[in-house]
Amino acid sequence: MLCSVACGGAANADLVGRGAELYLDQCALCHKPAVSCIAPVLSGLIGREAGSEDFEYSAAFQQAEFAWTPEILNAYLQYPRQMVPGNGMAYFGLDDAAARAAIVAYVVSLGTSE
Repeated sequence: MLCSVACGGAANADLVGRGAELYLDQCALCHKPAVSCIAPVLSGLIGREAGSEDFEYSAAFQQAEFAWTPEILNAYLQYPRQMVPGNGMAYFGLDDAAARAAIVAYVVSLGTSE
């Protein structure tokens, strides 16, 4: 499903649209696309080193050693507490693979930091 993120076309537009809806429902309370608020900015997330944005991260994220990719974001959305133990995000994960793929597609559509 994640290959759809890079494939383009109407299917990708539909996936991004569904991701935007899910983002508004599950993420937007804390994460704003372009303004750091309660949580870090998500525009430009892909390619960014974890914990590197101008935000007061938990010690766990400050010590994380990975750059965000669509695959890592997908895994994080499924198991945030296992991916970065001790992170401060009040989110327990999303089991639905299709919903995760849609959210990832939306976040990718916000641009990369590369």
